Amino acid sequence: MASLNASRNGFTSVVGVDGLAAGLVVLDVSGNRIAAVPEGLRRLTRVRRLDMSQNSMAGKFPDDLPPLDGVEFLDISDNNFSGVVNSTWVTKFGRSAFLRAGNATSLVIEDNPPASAPAPAPATMTPSSGGKKHKRVVLIVVVVVCGVVAVSAAVAFMALAGCVACGFSRRRKRGKKAAAAWEDDEVAVGAVKVAATAPVVLVERPLMELTLADLAAATSGFGRESQLADVGGRSGAAYRAVLPGDLHVVVRVVDGAVAGVGGDDGDVAAAAAGLRELARLRHPNILPLLGYCIAGKEKLLLYEYIEKGNLYRWLHELPASSMDMEETGTDMWDTTEQDKKSIDDWPTRYHIILGIARGLAFLHQGWAGSSGRPIVHGNLVPTNILLDDDLEPRISDYIHPVDSNNGELTPESDVYSFGVLVFELVTGQVRWDDSTVSWARGVIRNRKSLNIVDARLREEEEEGGTSGAAKTTMTVAEREMVECLQVGFLCTAHSPEKRPSMQQVVGVLKDIRPAPPPPAGGVGETP
Repeated sequence: MASLNASRNGFTSVVGVDGLAAGLVVLDVSGNRIAAVPEGLRRLTRVRRLDMSQNSMAGKFPDDLPPLDGVEFLDISDNNFSGVVNSTWVTKFGRSAFLRAGNATSLVIEDNPPASAPAPAPATMTPSSGGKKHKRVVLIVVVVVCGVVAVSAAVAFMALAGCVACGFSRRRKRGKKAAAAWEDDEVAVGAVKVAATAPVVLVERPLMELTLADLAAATSGFGRESQLADVGGRSGAAYRAVLPGDLHVVVRVVDGAVAGVGGDDGDVAAAAAGLRELARLRHPNILPLLGYCIAGKEKLLLYEYIEKGNLYRWLHELPASSMDMEETGTDMWDTTEQDKKSIDDWPTRYHIILGIARGLAFLHQGWAGSSGRPIVHGNLVPTNILLDDDLEPRISDYIHPVDSNNGELTPESDVYSFGVLVFELVTGQVRWDDSTVSWARGVIRNRKSLNIVDARLREEEEEGGTSGAAKTTMTVAEREMVECLQVGFLCTAHSPEKRPSMQQVVGVLKDIRPAPPPPAGGVGETP
């Protein structure tokens, strides 16, 4: 066995790992409740990708792990390790691999941010107190350059001992109190200190005078209690805050140049002009930039906050047929009937697919400050798709740091990623890589697309129609699912030049499920 994925099953322990030492290359046991490092783990000398994040795992780093010289990807975040993480491992795997991997007294991380700006705490970008449903919420995101590596793993059987918790614990966070004024002349953001007087520019509220000191006061100096996880993005820590006017915000810092924005040489005026141009971009399916703060090399970006969470949670983590977050151990929403929504029906899935396509096509059209060059996302994954109150998708993380290690991003690479998203939304399967994309393309090529449609969608369809032996033809919804998978097939063509543009994709998707004509005197849909 070369690859094993046992993630997100609620397991409390693992046995028999040493029996896989001969051939195991990929191991993913993330998102469980494993209390101790599996016995024999260090014997996995051939493992190259190891994800042990989001457990309660106690162990000694690096003694209890396989030899790290041969490991290419490692994530032990959100655990209870002890030991010393030297700067070599931080450089190789990135700080995100060790976030909250142990408390400060037991796990020492060299070259770590100072105590005034601790590492991010786990959570999705979720408010820490249940707010009113229609409250205006804004997000400030702190962007830190980091690499995002997808874990390639095939689901397989594993000897697992322990028990699965029968339910999710319920949590309630205390509401945030009004922030005290910031009195220091400097603010620690990440590993650096910047002037507290740096102005915060809110594009839609030019008369509101804020500074970095206001952000620091509202985030307890960018402290752990205000941190929210940035799942899936190239951005770093996100901090919850409440600014004057009841604006709920979070902060993400870009250290250095922002992709597609001027100011690479430290020209503050050029960077500000570029960010102002980006802030003018408005489309129903992208997350708008509302403002920014430039403090030295640090750039703090402000976004609208979408409290419903990201597509990954809706598709893979939340229980089917009831999206009551009280049942899932988070307090992201009020527990009203109106909030108990689902994306387990085909019309909603199709609407999300079309919305993402429209938003991406809009970004690829470019903007004035880029001389017409397209805005290439470069990391279009479910965790970067947020869903608003009406389950309308909003593309986030399209403003990101320059990544010299990632080569030149192109619209065609975005088209490929969109095709993978289509596969994920129609099949309901998680963790796509080259091999699973190739498998899906083979099934579609052999005209067996219905065999891989998400069982939840099929069940929804069968409840409203015929099934079993009496069914001889595809329903309208099934035909649409098959045709959407064919769109994904086109978008994931091996040769970039054979992939359609996103504008063409939008046209094809609209033909698959034509919108009903608007009522007389009504307004047509967004192109």
